[in-house]
Amino acid sequence: MRAPSVALDDFAAVIMGQSPPGSTYNTDGDGLPLLNGPTDFADRCPLPTLFTTDAKRTAARGDVLFCVRGSTTGRMNRADRDYAIGRGIAAIRGRDPRDTDFIQYCIEYRLGDLLQLASGSTFPNLTARDIGGLIVPYPADRREVAGILSAYDDLIQNNYRRIATLEEMGDQIYGEWFVDYRYPGREGMPLVDSDMGQIPQGWEVRALGALCSLIQAGGTPPRSSSRYWRDGTVDWYKTAELRDGFLFGSVESVSQSAVVDRKTRVFPAGAILMAIYGSPTVGRLGVLAREGACNQAALAMVGNAVPQSILYHMLRGLRGHFNAIAQGAAQQNISKEKVEAARVVCPPPALCAAADALLKPILAERRALEEAVRSLRTTRDFLIPWLVAGEGNVEGLAVVLEGTEG
Repeated sequence: MRAPSVALDDFAAVIMGQSPPGSTYNTDGDGLPLLNGPTDFADRCPLPTLFTTDAKRTAARGDVLFCVRGSTTGRMNRADRDYAIGRGIAAIRGRDPRDTDFIQYCIEYRLGDLLQLASGSTFPNLTARDIGGLIVPYPADRREVAGILSAYDDLIQNNYRRIATLEEMGDQIYGEWFVDYRYPGREGMPLVDSDMGQIPQGWEVRALGALCSLIQAGGTPPRSSSRYWRDGTVDWYKTAELRDGFLFGSVESVSQSAVVDRKTRVFPAGAILMAIYGSPTVGRLGVLAREGACNQAALAMVGNAVPQSILYHMLRGLRGHFNAIAQGAAQQNISKEKVEAARVVCPPPALCAAADALLKPILAERRALEEAVRSLRTTRDFLIPWLVAGEGNVEGLAVVLEGTEG
């Protein structure tokens, strides 16, 4: 039986952000952290860069945070603490706080309809009336539904935290060995002069290109030729999909004809894709979990003199350099030649193998966790319309979810 429908503002409050005076902004942590527009809104948690001592509108811990202006209109998150909110953000909470979790899933369920109301072709925005007037299901078991879906979100967030810990571990090992030169067996090893400062004896300064068996840009098949895009079977990635993680499947795919006609190239599983166009995406990475292609705004790289695990962290370490040398007024970019010419300090093969023995298992565990996140998210997204509309069996799903947690 389908749930009855009501307007969202029948059981939710919509607080539209209002930017405080610029004179009250600070970076010292005084006052509340300020979310002052879509550019301050991250994928999984807000990342405040400014604080204010004169918050005009606030979001409370647990509120649904919703972008209402600009290209990121519709992006959502949950407040992990109290925030001051600027005019690009709305905070949405249940008039009964127990309904706030369900509100998040209601909005996700009807997000497409809500975005159609966004006015302004070049700068879309939503009003409090647009959001509050959204017609959504209101099932009697809405809190049980929210509990099931929140359990999936909790599992996903727990995996994200574990992934972040593994990423930090990998960066720390690489930094200690390859940057600070605190590697096993360093005792008694003299430092010698190089064009990158003093380095351990036996190490070399080399061009990045000399460490790789492959550095190659992708390509975009002509959009005018439908046979390159129809019935696609080959993953084809754009730089927006590169987020320093594993790549299990692309938003778009191309056909075998695009490969045969050399309109794009297929790279092997394990290849590292790196964005070379667009700020702030320059330098972002993605590791192919299976063979795939990419557009010309990314390079695919396979290490030769260094293992992939070390190449991955080398590229992360070079990101600041790549962004510093990126050129172009309209769209910053770096060339393949500049990437190949980047100078790095490379240890002897035996030390590379020892570092790989530590870093490779960390990346393997990251891959497993990221794959689990992908699976959980797929199930969660499938359940939202079914449960929110009141068509699902909540009790049965609760039992299944408890089993997966154990």
